[in-house]
Amino acid sequence: MNESDLKRYLIRSIRLQGGVGHRIEDKFKVGWPDMIMIPDSEPVFFVEVKLVKGARLICTELQEERLGELWRPPHALSCIVGLKDRWLYIGQQGEKLVDCLSVERPAKLDSPDWSISYLLTYYRRHRLDSRAHSILKRSGMETEPSP
Repeated sequence: MNESDLKRYLIRSIRLQGGVGHRIEDKFKVGWPDMIMIPDSEPVFFVEVKLVKGARLICTELQEERLGELWRPPHALSCIVGLKDRWLYIGQQGEKLVDCLSVERPAKLDSPDWSISYLLTYYRRHRLDSRAHSILKRSGMETEPSP
């Protein structure tokens, strides 16, 4: 499988799961993420797709910069979705695969059963809750739960 095949499988799956998916195919848009995905009832996701060779999610410096510019919670989020062996990972630049959220890919590659909507939804909840918690903690607004 190549990166183009993976993009096609993910777009087809999100559409069949009630979401919207579109590939960004413009040779003059260097650094732009590969896809725009909108799972049902979720924000817009700008997604860079990678076939992972090592132990981390890696993109180019320009792609990392663009993903950072597009991170505009709660309305627009950006991420890297990578495939390694039988696992689909989601995270940010340089994140170790062991620290990423992941789901197993379908046994049949051209199946519409890729869990992309689930993965994006879970990622949003995980990232936004984590970031909100750390912002509150840094600002001193975090409170301990009452007994």
